[in-house]
This record gives sequence, C-alpha cells and structure tokens, in this order.
Amino acid sequence: MFYKFFSQELGYLFQSINHGITGVFLDQVRSVTAQFFALPMEDKLKYSRAVDSTEGYGNDMILSEDQILDWTDRLYLILSPEDQRQFKFWPEKPEIF
Repeated sequence: MFYKFFSQELGYLFQSINHGITGVFLDQVRSVTAQFFALPMEDKLKYSRAVDSTEGYGNDMILSEDQILDWTDRLYLILSPEDQRQFKFWPEKPEIF
C-alpha cells in the first residue's frame, strides 16, 4: 500500500537516503526533468527509443496482451558504464541537461 500511494500520488516508487547526493543537486535534476517533459512533443520525439530498445524517450513496451498498460512518458538513459552511453538520446534542451 505504501509503495502504491507514493508511485501513484507522488510519482516516486522509493526513496534512497544517505547516498551522498545533495538535496540541491536532486532539486536541479527534478527541475531539468520537468523542463524536458514540458517541451513540445516534436522536441521530445527527437530522442525516441527504437522499437526493440529501452533507451531513449517513449513509453513502456507492450510485451503481452495481459500486460497492464500504464501510459507514462519516460526518458531512459544509460549512465554506466560510460562507454555504453548513447548521446543521441541525451536532450539538447533544456541547455543545462
């Protein structure tokens, strides 16, 4: 029940604490994320994921007819290992991204 409330009402599935990342940095990440998702669809689609991939902008893949559909937009980026980063999926807007 706890996880369901936070994921549906607040958009968070869990919270990690004592990880060494400052609150200021996390606020910046939230701000940049909100700015990206507020862009016109045309801008976001420049970073669309391939049909058979998870990386990039898009929705969750439909893998089964029995799958519960959760219509959300997401931007999935590989950060580590660094040699697997695909910068074609990294937005140019907002500029701070």
